[in-house]
Amino acid sequence: MCGIICGIILHIDPNSLVDVSIMPYFTVVVHDVAAPLLHSIQYMLHTLQPFVGNTINAAVVPCWHGNSTHHVTAMLVHLVNAYCGDVLLHGFTHLSVQTYHPLTWLTECANEFSGLDHVTAADRLGQGQQWMYEWFGKPARGFVPPAWQFGSLTPPILRAYGFHYWMGYTCLEFRERTRYPLATWSWDAGRIAVLGLVGDLVGHVHYRLSQRRLPCIVFHPNDVVRGYFARGLQLIERLLLAGYQPILVRDIEKIRGTT
Repeated sequence: MCGIICGIILHIDPNSLVDVSIMPYFTVVVHDVAAPLLHSIQYMLHTLQPFVGNTINAAVVPCWHGNSTHHVTAMLVHLVNAYCGDVLLHGFTHLSVQTYHPLTWLTECANEFSGLDHVTAADRLGQGQQWMYEWFGKPARGFVPPAWQFGSLTPPILRAYGFHYWMGYTCLEFRERTRYPLATWSWDAGRIAVLGLVGDLVGHVHYRLSQRRLPCIVFHPNDVVRGYFARGLQLIERLLLAGYQPILVRDIEKIRGTT
């Protein structure tokens, strides 16, 4: 939701966009999958499974806030492997080095890649992928930046670190340069809880204005205590009743030529 206020503005080539209006799919991504938030993550995954099975995408933060005691743990890996069909890298620390910036204040320093030069940003990717390999047995194929901020990261850098796709707030891009427009529902705006209502509204507006957009439901641990998790479950129920099917992010490109 942070990207709603100061989100990434992507240059989108209309000729590269895939029309998803005939694709009755939606995807679910759980952000901030990190050791200190294990209790909330476990609750969300357990609750989501009856609705979408293992078509849950886990966006993992290997070293939450740069604290050495908050690295990925065996319990977290077990939980992700039991409930999630795919694992994405969600930054390395999820903590910004910026101090005086409106987005840093709003997101409670969640915009990790804002203000980093490309060398430092790339190093964060390298460290993250090392942890993913150590704990999950392979590097992540997908990437979603904290607070939706790519900063100085570019597609060539992302490809160089082994990513096959990356998600912004409004668009999913594969390394082959195929882009899918997204209608994203994301309720966590950082320190101002009521802005979650704006995230809800923007998701509906994007989808209603253009059903070429693939519905993407994004959950954060904060959604549980703020009451937005239940709202997201209701949205999933409505999509299922309308005939939509849950799908992993990595599989979206596979069904492009089958519909």
